[in-house]
Amino acid sequence: MSQKHPGTIGSPDSDGMPKGSKIDNPAESSIVDHISSQQYCDCIEQAIDNLRPEMKKLLYNKYINIDKRNNIPEWDKIGISKAAYYQDLKEAKYWFGITCSLVSIPLK
Repeated sequence: MSQKHPGTIGSPDSDGMPKGSKIDNPAESSIVDHISSQQYCDCIEQAIDNLRPEMKKLLYNKYINIDKRNNIPEWDKIGISKAAYYQDLKEAKYWFGITCSLVSIPLK
């Protein structure tokens, strides 16, 4: 998105109908008020790149290099069970959250 329209991260308009003011969206504002779209994407990619190679591969394939034409499930592509895939993906997302400065994880 940042490559197509630099500086334009915001909530998507799914149906084209006017909505309320996007200024009042606190979830969006907490992210975009202090960072440009290119900085946001760079921070995300840097956090993923700092993970172990197998975690990096899972996250890139799931969220960045999305191939909608390919109907083969990701777990079949890498040769593991579906349960193992989702467990590994969960762990990769956890470590991404720990390493990415844009993510705040509440302590319980």
